[in-house]
Amino acid sequence: MLFTPGKGGLMNVFHVAPLKWAASPNTVMLTIILFSIWKNMGYYMVIYLAGLQGISEDLYEAAALDGANSWQKFLYVTLPQLKPTTFFVSVMLTISCFKIYDIVYMLAGGSNGVVNKSAIVLVFYIYEEAFRN
Repeated sequence: MLFTPGKGGLMNVFHVAPLKWAASPNTVMLTIILFSIWKNMGYYMVIYLAGLQGISEDLYEAAALDGANSWQKFLYVTLPQLKPTTFFVSVMLTISCFKIYDIVYMLAGGSNGVVNKSAIVLVFYIYEEAFRN
């Protein structure tokens, strides 16, 4: 039987110790950041795509008639038109940052009682202080 739960699984077959690079104290915060970006990126790209499609072509045409190059169109037409979208995304990302508890709980070893101090974020700290201490 190749997979034996509790005995190392497939790693036992190859006599290789499992690497815990994602939860090591040196890389755990990077893992949390990359996972959060990966988890939320698609949603916010759709929001920005909707914002870009809401910009009128007449604005770009008027900028071209005024002699604006591509960079100037981006700087003076696209960015100002995306301000409401960027504000919405910023608010939603701030709220999302407070919903990171589950990832930190898994990577910090929460149920073991041994907490990886490198993985502690504000929400995890509040939970630990409120319900465990």
